[in-house]
Amino acid sequence: MFFGNVNVALLVGVLISLIIAHSDFSNDVFCLLDSSSVPVMLFPFLIAMLIQTAQGSRVVTAIVTAGIVKDLACMQTVFMICAGTFMFSYVSDPYFWLVKHNSSMKENLKYYTLPLALTGVVVLVCAILFL
Repeated sequence: MFFGNVNVALLVGVLISLIIAHSDFSNDVFCLLDSSSVPVMLFPFLIAMLIQTAQGSRVVTAIVTAGIVKDLACMQTVFMICAGTFMFSYVSDPYFWLVKHNSSMKENLKYYTLPLALTGVVVLVCAILFL
């Protein structure tokens, strides 16, 4: 049962990534963000955060986001993508289920999801301030 949850979450993440890769998602997101007052340097962070929330796998999120924002190539973009992948780790994240295996949902949110989100915020702030 336990590994079934992990496999299902991973498979759903891969399927969502394939859908994103073969759709107009990147154009739609850029149009949406471009029409807002969000600074361009935050685009990689926000896109990674959206994809991570939807499909769960940080590695897949980083690869898909890098492909979407390939025209913004710089070191800051890499850190923004990394920060975005840490922002939301919950039931769509396969590793969430590996960590949760021996703990309650409340403990997992407190000791796994929250620290990851804080890591994302720290990386985001460092990328903005130091790069």
